[in-house]
Amino acid sequence: MTDSNIMLTIFLMTSVLAVYSQSNFQSQLWVTKILSDALDEYTPDGGIVCKRHGLEYREGLRDLKLWAIQMYDASSKFPTGILAGRSFDFGNFDECLKTVTTDLELSPQYCIISIRFLPTAKLYPNYNNITPSNLNPTDSVWESTKNDSGLMKIQRNEINTALCVPSSCSDSDIQTTLSPKIISAFHKHQLITTVTVNSIYCTTQQELQPPKLLGYRIFW
Repeated sequence: MTDSNIMLTIFLMTSVLAVYSQSNFQSQLWVTKILSDALDEYTPDGGIVCKRHGLEYREGLRDLKLWAIQMYDASSKFPTGILAGRSFDFGNFDECLKTVTTDLELSPQYCIISIRFLPTAKLYPNYNNITPSNLNPTDSVWESTKNDSGLMKIQRNEINTALCVPSSCSDSDIQTTLSPKIISAFHKHQLITTVTVNSIYCTTQQELQPPKLLGYRIFW
């Protein structure tokens, strides 16, 4: 074999190993990183009005408009403390709903999105086995995310994250546009997910307005 053939063989083997290493690393990303990447540029585009307002929001982000950046800033970015049982990342409720959009057609709403996840059998075949009471630091992280059999019932396979989006987008609009995006992102890393958006966990500016009081005039 000539020197040039040897060099070509080494180059090809190195390239294959690099691609394998990269794909292997990607499959090992932790769930918070996967979710953060999936949510980073999400804007809902469900119904006609929702889609129009979603595009307006996206343009506002691109142009660094204050109202759009406030909505983005109020949304959760990177969930923390999942393994400690902290399943809620609330973002900033007040910042979202105090965003001023007076000259615009749209207004903000604050929603909590629930994501549950578990590894596929291919990623972690032992997931359905009984977990020992005392975990070893060298055990797989998936052992820690199994359903808690203790009295506290701490969930470590669930993330509840906050989004600030246009109020014209219904819970079903968000569900139908966000769910496939998250499921697809997690599926690439051998993770099974369910995404739930419920209207009872969404709040608009209008819902925070104090009720109007009936006034009475008394004439003497």
